[in-house]
Amino acid sequence: MKIYHIATLILLTLAGILRTGAQQPDEFPETDRMDRLNAQKIAFFTNRMQLTPEESEKFWPVYNEYQKKRTDIQEQRRQLQVRYAREQSKLNDAEILQMTDQFIELQVEETELAREYHEKFKQVLPIRKVLRLYHTENQYKTFLLRQLRERAANIRQGPRR
Repeated sequence: MKIYHIATLILLTLAGILRTGAQQPDEFPETDRMDRLNAQKIAFFTNRMQLTPEESEKFWPVYNEYQKKRTDIQEQRRQLQVRYAREQSKLNDAEILQMTDQFIELQVEETELAREYHEKFKQVLPIRKVLRLYHTENQYKTFLLRQLRERAANIRQGPRR
């Protein structure tokens, strides 16, 4: 019965995304791609973590909030790295010191955020599924990297005849 509920949740999510894409083809291709990627992630996590519908209902808002905050911190760190790459020959020692301190502070913020949300995850999921979440995040990164490599290989090979 659990599998039926999970499959229904996944199918409804995918159907909604596909219907939106069918109504507005290529009007927002980046948004559509992100929606499809998000649906894929939801299905991947729900399946691998074996989330019940009740757990999913509690888990996803907390996880999405965590991801948003984590992404914001990672974006700040990325912008810092871009700035360094662009301006490294012009930076004086004081500016480099400030950038390195800022970089470490962003890493600390991300760690503190992980600690904060670890406590929140423990409130909405059984502890076994909290640990499974961390494992699933790594599996998902590996899955995405494999997809990117395959896509790159297909592009290098060119169209098949």
